[in-house]
Amino acid sequence: MIEVQQAHAVHRFILKDEEDEKPRILIWLFNPSVKISFNSAKQYTLPTDNSVLHVAKVLFFIVGPDFSLGFNNKGITEKYPSFANSETLLYPLNVCTRLAAMLKESNLTYPEERKSMVQLDVGYLQRS
Repeated sequence: MIEVQQAHAVHRFILKDEEDEKPRILIWLFNPSVKISFNSAKQYTLPTDNSVLHVAKVLFFIVGPDFSLGFNNKGITEKYPSFANSETLLYPLNVCTRLAAMLKESNLTYPEERKSMVQLDVGYLQRS
């Protein structure tokens, strides 16, 4: 995503699983380079030991099986018009599932009043 964003100035992505090409996750790459640190009593798969993480801050929506507008780009852009000119990326379903879990977990680290913005959840993805 970072490479596509840098090369084409695209900041919004529709991630589809490559098996049936259904949209699984909408991602808006909000800030591609942020350093964060947090400490939590909860056990996460994310590091919680006050280490500084280099992350990309994202806004996201996980397209669940009950998505009422259908699993096509038209239905998605009706509800989320800012994704009309987004880039589509295909990944195996297991990658989409793991990515959704990581995004949900990162959202849990935010205070309740900062967990969502513009009808999207706030989270981050650790950069390598």
